[in-house]
Amino acid sequence: MKRIIALIAVFILLFSLTVSADSSINITPDGEFITETEQIAKIIGMDKNELLDFCIENKIVYIAVNKDNSKQIRVTVKENDFSNGIVNINGLSDDKINAVLPDVIGVEGIKGEIINKDGQKFIKTEMSSKDSGGDFILTEYITVANKKVYVLSFYTNKKADTKYIEKTFETFESPNFVVENNGLFWVVGIAIVIFLFATVFIILTLIRDIKAKKAD
Repeated sequence: MKRIIALIAVFILLFSLTVSADSSINITPDGEFITETEQIAKIIGMDKNELLDFCIENKIVYIAVNKDNSKQIRVTVKENDFSNGIVNINGLSDDKINAVLPDVIGVEGIKGEIINKDGQKFIKTEMSSKDSGGDFILTEYITVANKKVYVLSFYTNKKADTKYIEKTFETFESPNFVVENNGLFWVVGIAIVIFLFATVFIILTLIRDIKAKKAD
């Protein structure tokens, strides 16, 4: 029984650590959005491999679209000299953030609104643009955390509803973001520590019992 408990405990621990290491962002779109790669490719008129290459080239780690492609959600994660230098944007004052905004976004003269989401600062920008698909609004939430630039982008047709943007942004999370007053964070942390001690105790007890049987 101790062997079974020990193996299960170790398996769960290894699995949870692997999942945590691979989960760079978490987001839940508000409304009906498609996230399956092949379906997205058909909707936006691209080959599946072309879409994958496009995402890799542009550092896109998440993409979702609605059925008529009037709304798109993208998340890009990348590193550059600026992000490596400041590590986390929370270390800058609001005035300093406004001053370095062109360096973060890469567009001269752009202005943004600074938003604090659960302790992590974001820069919100909004621009109008036009392409073969018509006129659309580009809304972006940009932050720097753990030496990475996170950009949450919403491409919305000017005729489409934009209420989904703020609701979706509220779900945007990453282990690298600063979180203030999150009681769940401490509860989970304490639970992990207790779990580790329990696992080590079971393994040591198991080893002791095996040695005792061999001695007998």
